[in-house]
Amino acid sequence: MKRLFIIVGAIISTLLCSCGKEDTAWMDALLESVSGEYYLVGYDFSGAPVDIFGDGKVTGTLLPVFFGKGQDVYTLEVNVRDEKFREGGAYGNLPAAAKSVYHSWVDSWRSTLHFNYEVKKSGLSFSNADVDYGSHGDHEILTQLSELRVEFTHDHRSDEIRYLTVNCVAKMYDQSAQRYVDGTATLKYVTSPRVTVEDYVVTVQGATEDGMVTYTYDLKTGK
Repeated sequence: MKRLFIIVGAIISTLLCSCGKEDTAWMDALLESVSGEYYLVGYDFSGAPVDIFGDGKVTGTLLPVFFGKGQDVYTLEVNVRDEKFREGGAYGNLPAAAKSVYHSWVDSWRSTLHFNYEVKKSGLSFSNADVDYGSHGDHEILTQLSELRVEFTHDHRSDEIRYLTVNCVAKMYDQSAQRYVDGTATLKYVTSPRVTVEDYVVTVQGATEDGMVTYTYDLKTGK
């Protein structure tokens, strides 16, 4: 009888420990799902349409404007930095425009976007999101972004397709009107296990219960 009580007590103790153990597998899965190489497929300005480069092209769809200057496809590397503490960071080139104090024409100015992220019991959080314009003492930055807010989502049709959206306060210089225009800007990034890039067209695919879903983004037209 004494041995029976010991066995029963051990079973109850094991069950209590098992029930009290917190399931954190979802936190590790979320950490991994955020990471990857994301492609910038949208850069939209909500204020009045602007002429960034002084070529008469007035628009709020800015990504095609920058690709018209012969720029490469912009990517954002999002990496796990510390698996134990479930932390990561992101870094990538971002298009911008600037004008030298020595001449009047506008140049394409490569800047960098970066932020940190971590997975907590409350979920995913982002911090220190900022744009670094580098050394520009003799240049005026004409596409200024501030107060960046990062969001992470999965596609509603396939979890394999993931998005990072950066919303920010924006100040854009309109060359036609010769003034700054205030508004907000949205940067949209996408990734999936199946990404191809050809002639500035980004194609992403994701598996669904019924097969595959495919999205294409023409970076030159913004569609």
